Amino acid sequence: MLKRYEKRRYICIIIQDNNNKTDLEYLFKQIKKFASELFGTISIEQAFLKSISIKTDKNVLIIKCSLEKLDMILLTIALIRPALSIFGVYGTIKKLEKDLST
Repeated sequence: MLKRYEKRRYICIIIQDNNNKTDLEYLFKQIKKFASELFGTISIEQAFLKSISIKTDKNVLIIKCSLEKLDMILLTIALIRPALSIFGVYGTIKKLEKDLST
């Protein structure tokens, strides 16, 4: 039997905090913790969450997750406080970087 690879999606979150640089790793851990409380640890482990850093001057957090669990992660981001704005959901890093640069 052939083993298919998991399709991934990249969620781009822009933090609108002008006063200081928000600690992106801390924010990612908070999102992961809140998602774990909502959906359980096994479900979050199946989402294959990972934080990705791209060198930009903007305050941007990029989360890599599996396509099957994307709706779960988007719901978690929508419910977390303070409110975060999602810039977009992308299939490739190349497209994400292109849209961030414009």
